[in-house]
Amino acid sequence: MLVSFLQDVPFKPKEEYEIKIDYQFKQRPASDHSLVHVNGTARDHVNASTGILPYLELSVQILDAGGASKVKLTSNQSANLGSKRIKKDLVIPVVFGYTDDVKDRVTAHEYVLTFFSENRKQISRIVLFIDHDGTFIVNGETRGRF
Repeated sequence: MLVSFLQDVPFKPKEEYEIKIDYQFKQRPASDHSLVHVNGTARDHVNASTGILPYLELSVQILDAGGASKVKLTSNQSANLGSKRIKKDLVIPVVFGYTDDVKDRVTAHEYVLTFFSENRKQISRIVLFIDHDGTFIVNGETRGRF
């Protein structure tokens, strides 16, 4: 039911925002681990990959509010990562993290920025998605591959 409701919210026009990609290589700490939910139970997962690995951060700059007064960031693993009032040239950081973890679904692979009007009505959204093969998709449009 929630999915069909979100599909009714239109994508934000690409002229109203800009995405900057910061793709770099970072050293993964040997003790880096995360919780993975398997069959409804949380288990400690230690990624075997160590050393220098590709790491992805995005900056989404709002060029035109398009009638929105607030924006909320969520991921497929967290209901709310924060919300901000929209001001001129607002920049919202989106940290995907190590791309190997994203492709393996150990960490979030989808982020949604939902834009709200003054009366809390959802008016538009930006969907950032990385597929299993590393394809980067923004609002259904392929933008590259990691």
